[in-house]
Amino acid sequence: MQSLPHRRRSDAGPQAVSQAQATTTDPCHADATERPALSYMQCDTTGRPPNSLPSSDHSTSNFLDHPLTVPVIFKQVHDRQSGRVSGTEWNTYHVSPSQWATLRELLERSDIWDKLRVNYFSQTQTFVHQMPGLIHDVARGGFAKLFFRDLDSICRDTMDGEAFMDQVTSRGSSDVVSIRGPGLHQPDDCFCCLDDYFYGVVLEVAYSQKSEELEKLAQFYLFESSLNIRKVIGISFDYFRSKRITLHVWKRDNSGKTAGGQLRHYSREVRTEAGAQVSGPPLKISVFDIAPPALVPSSLHGATIQIPLDKLCHYIEKAELANAEEKKRMEALQSQRLDGSDRGDDDSSQESEDEDGAGTKTLDEDYVPSRVGRKDPESGRSLIRTRSRTSGAFSG
Repeated sequence: MQSLPHRRRSDAGPQAVSQAQATTTDPCHADATERPALSYMQCDTTGRPPNSLPSSDHSTSNFLDHPLTVPVIFKQVHDRQSGRVSGTEWNTYHVSPSQWATLRELLERSDIWDKLRVNYFSQTQTFVHQMPGLIHDVARGGFAKLFFRDLDSICRDTMDGEAFMDQVTSRGSSDVVSIRGPGLHQPDDCFCCLDDYFYGVVLEVAYSQKSEELEKLAQFYLFESSLNIRKVIGISFDYFRSKRITLHVWKRDNSGKTAGGQLRHYSREVRTEAGAQVSGPPLKISVFDIAPPALVPSSLHGATIQIPLDKLCHYIEKAELANAEEKKRMEALQSQRLDGSDRGDDDSSQESEDEDGAGTKTLDEDYVPSRVGRKDPESGRSLIRTRSRTSGAFSG
């Protein structure tokens, strides 16, 4: 699938704006394919005033009586990404291929595209808006740190190793498109060589619903994507049920005993349901997994990068503690704000009583400017909400 050009929403031009303003029907129930330039501000189907925010996330499009249209999905994604509403880390919608083409164009032209993490599973016609949290990002970043640290250690001790080290990089979460249809995925990371940017190892960090899709993602990267992926590594969390962490490795089955397109899968428990680390050898990644043999110095042939999983668990546990502390802090702040609102109502009542008796009192002149300069409640900002976005041997 050819990437669509990156355009801002305002690039739709005055003609599209005038058409949208002239529409008398509800834009959210219009045919999305006929209105690709529809602004997300026109798509509120909740009946709320324009400045009112929904109290919870509505990320499913499987309402039998009222399936969500593309403009409504776009608005929900935009509001969630902008922090206007809350959401989960894996928000799914049923979207047909034609709807996906329209939705993707709307998203690419929006002001949030560069911050978005999305997936489109073409076989199940599922669009996913992903919102990675702190633990997810620390697991991803911790894995990358351990990867490059060990790569550096083996390159320093070999001839031409430093030059090879300089060629190894990360593609990050850049788009990976399908060669068979409209599928698109953005992996958590992809390690490759600058001289062959399409060859390498994919990393996916998953929990909750995404864990159930890991094998589909591995199938996509290894057999259906535009890249020459050699190995897919998955770190799966069992959150909301237990503290278990499982490491997965997928690669093509080249044994010759099975038909083409088969996966070979290895898995290993890294942390138990109770949260105890499981000791074991490191994960091994061959240098031939991140660069073809022709690009690897002969001194590194047969070398492997070793990821100590106990250290990866250490990073994750630190992030879990920080996440728990942040949750407590935000709950305390919210409680203080609620208490402050109650006190503010009492103060307002007292102030009103004082103003009723203003004829017998004199205003403090030093207080006047502060009252004159106070922001109008109708135009002032609401309280700011923050969201973190800022990671023998086992071998696949």
